[in-house]
Amino acid sequence: MIEVVPFEPEHIFGMKPLIKDKYLEHALQNMEYLQSLKKYGVAYSGFTKDGVCVGAAGVRQINLKTFEGWAILSEDSHKNIKSILKAVDLFIQNYFEFDVADRFQATVRLSYEKGHRFAKLLKFEPEGILKNYEDGEDFMMYARTDTWLK
Repeated sequence: MIEVVPFEPEHIFGMKPLIKDKYLEHALQNMEYLQSLKKYGVAYSGFTKDGVCVGAAGVRQINLKTFEGWAILSEDSHKNIKSILKAVDLFIQNYFEFDVADRFQATVRLSYEKGHRFAKLLKFEPEGILKNYEDGEDFMMYARTDTWLK
């Protein structure tokens, strides 16, 4: 079981990210960036009953009813993946059911297979490749829309 609390940058200090990536490592050491995740969106952290942070996730609003999701999972997150997926899915469903969002989108580095699986488990569909999107790398754009409710 995961306890979900409002995100604070300090939650991920010392956490070993699931993905080994220089760009992510740099971002996690940038307090201004970490504060922006909290300031410009809605974000939560997940903790085990032992008080270990298994990850953080959130969304930022792109336009009136479009949101972009992000997630930083720990290398131990696989032990709690069902709880993590359930919490994130419920969060997204609530945005759709209360008519806050029509679309959620997320990008995943093309070479990051676990990220693609995570997106697909959350019912996101691939839309296309974003060339030279971030740090010179190609990414896949994923989206989940509210059409399944209609």
